[in-house]
Amino acid sequence: MNRKEALLTEMKTSVENLLEAAQAVKGFESTPVTGTWTASEVLSHIAAWDLYFRELSKTLKREDPLPEWPDFNEFNEKAVSERRDKSRDQLVEEVRKTRDTYIQFIQELPEDEVFNKGVHKFSIGSLAKDIIDHDKHHLKQLKAH
Repeated sequence: MNRKEALLTEMKTSVENLLEAAQAVKGFESTPVTGTWTASEVLSHIAAWDLYFRELSKTLKREDPLPEWPDFNEFNEKAVSERRDKSRDQLVEEVRKTRDTYIQFIQELPEDEVFNKGVHKFSIGSLAKDIIDHDKHHLKQLKAH
């Protein structure tokens, strides 16, 4: 297995572990698991960041200037608000779909493009590793409940 395949496998595994843990939380939509967020809100947050990082990865591929990082609190609040009326199944499906499209984007790139920083300070691969770490961070919170 090459580096890219290992990265893609880890991206898929980490999100599936996260989804499994989220679905096991009693009070999926009502019990805070992060201090303030419910499992439902965690999944809303995950879906939004996957979309953002996929688009950021496309910017890296084109070697275009990077946008400024969004205000995290505003970004997260909007992500949760936009998905507030979704059911558990809809959120799980959205997270799977956003991760699958993110993985598909990376899968279509040559391995050197995934790990090459080009004109930027980080690579598409390092962004994907950040997403994996993000999954693991929230997985710990979900498993604690």
